Amino acid sequence: MYPLLATGGFSDLLVNIGGKRVYIEVGNLSPSRPEKKIQKILNETAFHLWRRLRSPCFLEIEIDTAQLALTRQGHLSATGSVAKINNEIDRMKLGELAGFEGLILLDEAITICRNLTVYQNLQARGLFPLIHLIS
Repeated sequence: MYPLLATGGFSDLLVNIGGKRVYIEVGNLSPSRPEKKIQKILNETAFHLWRRLRSPCFLEIEIDTAQLALTRQGHLSATGSVAKINNEIDRMKLGELAGFEGLILLDEAITICRNLTVYQNLQARGLFPLIHLIS
């Protein structure tokens, strides 16, 4: 078990067949429980967002799975993760934003929206005509 390979790595299994050495890697043919749970979270989140869309469109969202909710025991919480992501979708009004053609730098937009006075001053000078503050 775990024979050393020429590359310095390890194989799961080494079998000698007819004088030939065959290295075998053993893997799952189906998704693991955590993978199934993550897929369930993403499916429920996608359905939540779909219900909020005003019209059919293409929308690509990246979700950092390292930020999903965990239970007190440190296990992935499907219910908590779905609630957390759905809350972000609703808070950011992604259903209304979907279909927008352009680029939004959220880090910069968040910084501006955190300081309403700065935002209003920039908007008054005509620097942000396309940004709408949702209050």
